[in-house]
Amino acid sequence: NNVVVLDLECTAWKGSVERNWTGPDEEPEIIQIGAVVITNRNNGWSIGPTFMEYVKPTIQPTLSGYIRTLTGINQHIIDCEGLHFNKALKQFTEFCPTDAVLTANGPDWQLLDRNCAINKIVNPISQANFRNLRPYISKKLGLLSNDERLNSYQLYKVFDGEPGSAHDALSDALNVARAAIRLHILETITMEFDILQSQN
Repeated sequence: NNVVVLDLECTAWKGSVERNWTGPDEEPEIIQIGAVVITNRNNGWSIGPTFMEYVKPTIQPTLSGYIRTLTGINQHIIDCEGLHFNKALKQFTEFCPTDAVLTANGPDWQLLDRNCAINKIVNPISQANFRNLRPYISKKLGLLSNDERLNSYQLYKVFDGEPGSAHDALSDALNVARAAIRLHILETITMEFDILQSQN
Protein backbone atom coordinates (compact mmCIF):
# COMPACT_ATOMS: atom_id res chain seq x y z
CA ASN A 1 0.00 0.00 0.00
CA ASN A 2 3.01 2.31 0.28
CA VAL A 3 5.61 3.44 -2.22
CA VAL A 4 8.50 5.75 -1.34
CA VAL A 5 9.97 7.90 -4.09
CA LEU A 6 13.58 8.83 -3.34
CA ASP A 7 15.76 11.51 -4.92
CA LEU A 8 19.40 12.23 -4.10
CA GLU A 9 21.67 15.16 -4.83
CA CYS A 10 25.40 14.51 -4.64
CA THR A 11 28.76 16.21 -4.97
CA ALA A 12 29.89 16.89 -8.52
CA TRP A 13 32.41 18.91 -10.47
CA LYS A 14 32.44 20.16 -14.02
CA GLY A 15 32.69 17.04 -16.19
CA SER A 16 32.48 14.58 -13.28
CA VAL A 17 29.24 13.03 -14.55
CA GLU A 18 30.84 12.35 -17.94
CA ARG A 19 33.94 10.96 -16.18
CA ASN A 20 31.71 8.86 -13.89
CA TRP A 21 33.50 10.48 -10.94
CA THR A 22 36.90 8.99 -11.84
CA GLY A 23 38.92 12.15 -11.16
CA PRO A 24 41.17 12.47 -8.07
CA ASP A 25 39.08 12.24 -4.87
CA GLU A 26 35.90 12.50 -6.93
CA GLU A 27 33.06 10.58 -5.33
CA PRO A 28 29.32 11.19 -5.74
CA GLU A 29 28.75 11.87 -2.05
CA ILE A 30 25.15 12.52 -1.09
CA ILE A 31 24.48 16.09 0.04
CA GLN A 32 20.66 16.04 0.08
CA ILE A 33 18.05 13.34 0.53
CA GLY A 34 14.47 14.00 -0.55
CA ALA A 35 11.61 11.51 -0.41
CA VAL A 36 7.84 11.26 -0.46
CA VAL A 37 5.47 8.49 0.57
CA ILE A 38 2.66 7.62 -1.85
CA THR A 39 -0.16 5.69 -0.23
CA ASN A 40 -2.85 3.57 -1.84
CA ARG A 41 -6.23 4.05 -0.16
CA ASN A 42 -9.55 3.01 -1.66
CA ASN A 43 -7.85 2.07 -4.95
CA GLY A 44 -6.38 5.52 -5.37
CA TRP A 45 -2.83 6.81 -4.87
CA SER A 46 -2.19 10.00 -2.94
CA ILE A 47 0.85 12.00 -1.84
CA GLY A 48 1.65 11.52 1.84
CA PRO A 49 4.48 12.53 4.20
CA THR A 50 7.70 14.02 2.86
CA PHE A 51 11.33 13.84 4.00
CA MET A 52 14.29 16.14 3.39
CA GLU A 53 17.72 16.32 4.98
CA TYR A 54 21.03 17.86 3.98
CA VAL A 55 24.11 15.65 4.35
CA LYS A 56 27.74 16.52 5.07
CA PRO A 57 30.15 14.91 2.56
CA THR A 58 32.89 12.81 4.16
CA ILE A 59 35.71 12.85 1.57
CA GLN A 60 35.16 16.30 0.08
CA PRO A 61 33.43 18.41 2.76
CA THR A 62 33.79 21.60 0.70
CA LEU A 63 31.26 21.89 -2.12
CA SER A 64 32.42 22.78 -5.61
CA GLY A 65 31.22 25.96 -7.26
CA TYR A 66 29.66 23.75 -9.94
CA ILE A 67 27.35 21.87 -7.55
CA ARG A 68 26.52 25.02 -5.57
CA THR A 69 25.31 26.68 -8.77
CA LEU A 70 23.46 23.58 -10.00
CA THR A 71 21.55 22.83 -6.80
CA GLY A 72 21.45 26.13 -4.94
CA ILE A 73 22.88 24.32 -1.90
CA ASN A 74 25.62 26.47 -0.41
CA GLN A 75 28.42 25.66 2.02
CA HIS A 76 26.68 27.39 4.91
CA ILE A 77 23.64 25.11 4.55
CA ILE A 78 25.83 21.98 4.55
CA ASP A 79 27.97 23.15 7.48
CA CYS A 80 25.08 24.34 9.65
CA GLU A 81 22.17 22.09 8.67
CA GLY A 82 23.85 19.01 7.23
CA LEU A 83 23.83 15.71 9.10
CA HIS A 84 26.55 13.08 8.95
CA PHE A 85 25.59 10.44 6.40
CA ASN A 86 25.03 7.67 8.96
CA LYS A 87 22.54 9.80 10.92
CA ALA A 88 20.75 11.04 7.79
CA LEU A 89 20.39 7.47 6.48
CA LYS A 90 19.05 6.28 9.84
CA GLN A 91 16.44 9.05 9.83
CA PHE A 92 15.48 8.21 6.25
CA THR A 93 15.02 4.50 6.97
CA GLU A 94 12.90 5.37 10.02
CA PHE A 95 10.79 7.64 7.79
CA CYS A 96 10.03 4.85 5.30
CA PRO A 97 6.99 2.66 6.12
CA THR A 98 8.09 -0.92 6.79
CA ASP A 99 5.93 -2.29 3.96
CA ALA A 100 6.99 0.29 1.37
CA VAL A 101 8.59 -0.33 -2.01
CA LEU A 102 11.49 2.10 -2.52
CA THR A 103 11.60 3.72 -5.95
CA ALA A 104 13.47 6.47 -7.80
CA ASN A 105 13.77 7.91 -11.28
CA GLY A 106 17.17 6.32 -11.80
CA PRO A 107 19.70 4.05 -10.08
CA ASP A 108 19.57 5.88 -6.74
CA TRP A 109 19.92 2.65 -4.76
CA GLN A 110 23.39 2.15 -6.26
CA LEU A 111 24.32 5.71 -5.24
CA LEU A 112 23.02 5.03 -1.74
CA ASP A 113 25.02 1.80 -1.62
CA ARG A 114 28.18 3.56 -2.79
CA ASN A 115 27.80 6.11 0.01
CA CYS A 116 27.36 3.33 2.55
CA ALA A 117 30.68 1.90 1.34
CA ILE A 118 32.34 5.32 1.57
CA ASN A 119 31.14 5.64 5.16
CA LYS A 120 31.96 2.00 6.00
CA ILE A 121 28.47 0.89 6.97
CA VAL A 122 26.16 -1.84 5.71
CA ASN A 123 23.36 -0.63 3.46
CA PRO A 124 20.17 -1.21 5.49
CA ILE A 125 17.99 -1.16 2.36
CA SER A 126 17.95 -4.30 0.23
CA GLN A 127 18.30 -3.85 -3.52
CA ALA A 128 15.47 -6.38 -3.88
CA ASN A 129 13.18 -3.77 -2.32
CA PHE A 130 14.11 -1.09 -4.88
CA ARG A 131 12.56 -0.32 -8.26
CA ASN A 132 13.89 2.10 -10.88
CA LEU A 133 10.86 3.95 -12.27
CA ARG A 134 12.69 5.42 -15.27
CA PRO A 135 12.12 2.45 -17.67
CA TYR A 136 8.41 2.46 -16.79
CA ILE A 137 8.10 6.22 -17.29
CA SER A 138 10.00 6.17 -20.59
CA LYS A 139 7.81 3.34 -21.90
CA LYS A 140 4.60 5.15 -20.93
CA LEU A 141 5.77 8.37 -22.58
CA GLY A 142 7.31 6.66 -25.60
CA LEU A 143 10.72 8.20 -24.95
CA LEU A 144 14.21 6.72 -25.00
CA SER A 145 15.62 6.17 -21.52
CA ASN A 146 18.31 8.84 -22.06
CA ASP A 147 15.84 11.51 -23.20
CA GLU A 148 16.38 14.69 -21.16
CA ARG A 149 12.61 15.11 -20.80
CA LEU A 150 12.72 12.16 -18.38
CA ASN A 151 14.89 14.11 -15.92
CA SER A 152 13.10 14.41 -12.59
CA TYR A 153 12.97 18.21 -12.62
CA GLN A 154 11.22 18.15 -16.02
CA LEU A 155 8.55 15.57 -15.22
CA TYR A 156 6.16 18.24 -13.92
CA LYS A 157 5.23 18.72 -17.60
CA VAL A 158 3.60 15.25 -17.57
CA PHE A 159 0.93 16.39 -15.12
CA ASP A 160 0.81 20.11 -15.98
CA GLY A 161 2.26 20.97 -12.59
CA GLU A 162 4.46 23.76 -11.33
CA PRO A 163 8.17 23.51 -12.20
CA GLY A 164 9.35 23.45 -8.59
CA SER A 165 13.06 23.83 -7.86
CA ALA A 166 15.29 21.93 -10.29
CA HIS A 167 17.93 19.75 -8.62
CA ASP A 168 16.28 20.06 -5.22
CA ALA A 169 15.89 16.51 -3.91
CA LEU A 170 12.42 16.92 -2.37
CA SER A 171 11.04 18.95 -5.28
CA ASP A 172 12.35 16.37 -7.76
CA ALA A 173 10.95 13.46 -5.69
CA LEU A 174 7.52 15.12 -5.70
CA ASN A 175 7.72 15.59 -9.49
CA VAL A 176 8.47 11.88 -9.94
CA ALA A 177 5.73 10.84 -7.52
CA ARG A 178 3.07 12.92 -9.27
CA ALA A 179 4.16 11.65 -12.68
CA ALA A 180 4.06 8.04 -11.45
CA ILE A 181 0.51 8.56 -10.19
CA ARG A 182 -0.63 10.27 -13.38
CA LEU A 183 0.91 7.58 -15.60
CA HIS A 184 -0.56 4.69 -13.54
CA ILE A 185 2.85 3.15 -13.00
CA LEU A 186 2.47 2.31 -9.31
CA GLU A 187 -0.13 -0.38 -9.93
CA THR A 188 2.38 -2.26 -12.10
CA ILE A 189 5.27 -1.76 -9.68
CA THR A 190 3.38 -3.01 -6.64
CA MET A 191 1.86 -5.94 -8.52
CA GLU A 192 5.28 -7.07 -9.73
CA PHE A 193 6.67 -6.70 -6.23
CA ASP A 194 3.81 -8.71 -4.70
CA ILE A 195 4.33 -11.51 -7.23
CA LEU A 196 8.07 -11.60 -6.50
CA GLN A 197 7.44 -11.66 -2.76
CA SER A 198 4.96 -14.52 -3.05
CA GLN A 199 7.49 -16.55 -5.07
CA ASN A 200 10.06 -16.11 -2.33
